[in-house]
Amino acid sequence: MISRSTLHNIDEHLDKENVEALKFLCLDYIPQKAQEAIADGQDLFNALEKRGLSEENNFILPELLYRIKRIDLLNKLKLKKDEVEKELSIPGRAKISVYSVFFYKIFKKIDNLLHLKTYAYIKMHEPCLMSCKIIKELKTMLEVLIEMEKKGILGEYDLKELKEVCGNVNFTLVEKIENYEKKMKEGKASLDKAIEKCIYGDNTSSASATSLDSSERVQEPQWSQAQIAKAYKMNSRPRGHFLLINNNNFTEARCKVQKLKDLKDRKGTSKDADTLCSVFEWLHFEVDVHTDLTAEKILLTVEDYKRKDHRERDCFVFCILTHGEKGTVYGTDGQSVSISDITSCFTGKNCPSLFGKPKVFFIQACQGSSVQKPVYIETDSTVLDPLLDPEVKNSLPNEADFLIGMATVEESLSYRSVNTGTWYIQALCKNLKEMCPRGEDVLSILTSVNNEVSQKFDPYRKGKQMPEPRFTLRKKLIFTVD
Repeated sequence: MISRSTLHNIDEHLDKENVEALKFLCLDYIPQKAQEAIADGQDLFNALEKRGLSEENNFILPELLYRIKRIDLLNKLKLKKDEVEKELSIPGRAKISVYSVFFYKIFKKIDNLLHLKTYAYIKMHEPCLMSCKIIKELKTMLEVLIEMEKKGILGEYDLKELKEVCGNVNFTLVEKIENYEKKMKEGKASLDKAIEKCIYGDNTSSASATSLDSSERVQEPQWSQAQIAKAYKMNSRPRGHFLLINNNNFTEARCKVQKLKDLKDRKGTSKDADTLCSVFEWLHFEVDVHTDLTAEKILLTVEDYKRKDHRERDCFVFCILTHGEKGTVYGTDGQSVSISDITSCFTGKNCPSLFGKPKVFFIQACQGSSVQKPVYIETDSTVLDPLLDPEVKNSLPNEADFLIGMATVEESLSYRSVNTGTWYIQALCKNLKEMCPRGEDVLSILTSVNNEVSQKFDPYRKGKQMPEPRFTLRKKLIFTVD
C-alpha cells in the first residue's frame, strides 16, 4: 500500500490539467457522476481506494502517472520510467483501457479546442442551441469526449461521428483513428502495440514497441505516403528565402507626385514587420528585410532574388507592406510597380531554380479608393480620384505553383491600426501560428484568415474588408513545424 504521506506529496505536484487527465483515464472505474466531487489528486486516490483498486493493484497509480507523462512523480514511488514500461508490456498488467489511453493521447495533440468543441456540439444538438450554457461549460477536450459519449455518438467501436468532427480540424487525426479501428479489429498485436502503431506509425523498433510514451519517437504530425505525394516537398533547412519589403516613410512621394501630396506615412507597419519576421523564422525561412524602398529599388531587389540559386530551397515567400492601387504597389517615391512585374520574375522561365516549387506572395496594400481616414485607423489606399486609376496588368501570372495572398479584393481598401498593425497581416500570422502545427495547408489557413478578417468592422466608416487568395498551386502547401 502506498503511504498517505507519499500520496499527499504527489497530490501537491499535480496541476488542474493533470487531475482532469487522471479523472478521464479512470472513467472505467469511477463514473462521471462520482467524479463530480473530485477536486484534486487526493480525492481521486481516495476514490480509487474505496473501489479496492489500491489494494487489488498497487500499480494503477504508477500507470496513471506514466500515461500523463509525469515521469518526475514516479520517482516519489521509487520507480523509473523503464520499470513502468516493462510492467505495462506484461499482458493484463495495464488497467487503463486501450480506448481511454488512445483518446487521451490523440486529443492531447489538438490545440484548436474551440473549433472542435463547437463542431462536436453541433452534431449533438440543433444549430439554434449553439449559445446554450453547455458550450461554455465544456472547457477541455476530454469533457467534449465525455459529452459525446453521453449523447451516444461516440463509443469504443463507434467512431463515425468522431472522424467527421476531426476531419474539420485536422486531416491527420482521421487517419490515426482509422488506424486504431483497423488494429483493434485485427486483434493480431498486443493492445499496447496496436495503439503504438496507430499513433506513431509502423517505424518503431521491437525494442521500443512496449511503450506508448517513448518521446524520442514522437514525430508530429505524420502523413501517409499518398498525402505526402499530394504535397510540395518542404524538408530543406532553411526552407527558403522570405523577402520582406516594409515601406513606411512616403515623404518623397508627397513631394514629387502631385496626386499623392496627402499620402500619409504607414504608422504601425513595424508591428506587422516584427510579427512576420518572428513567424517565418519559426517556419524555418531565411528572413531578409528591406525598409523604405523606391519603386526602382523594389524591382532591383526582386531581380536580385530572381538571380539567386534556390536549388537547395523548397519554397520562396515575398511580402510587401506599402500603399497601393488596383494591381500595383507603391515605392516610397510614389512610383507604382505592377504586382505582375514582381511575380513574373519567378516563373519557371525567369527563375529556373524555383521551377516546380511554390512561390508565395503576400500583398498588404489597398487596391482601390477610400475616404479620409480616422486618426487611429488608417488605410493603405492612395487613389483620390477614380479617373486617375491607371491601367495595370493582370496581377496573377498563368504559370503554375504561384500563391498570391491579397489583403483585399480589387478596388477596395485595407485597414491598418497604428497600434496593432494591419487586419490582414496580423490575422495571417496568428493563423499560421495556430494551424501550421496541426498540419493544415496554406490555402486552408488563408480561408481561415478570410473568415477572421471578414468579421472585423470599421465603425467610423462602417467598412468591411475581404482578403483574396489567388493561386495556381498544383499540390497542397504545408509548412511543417518541428
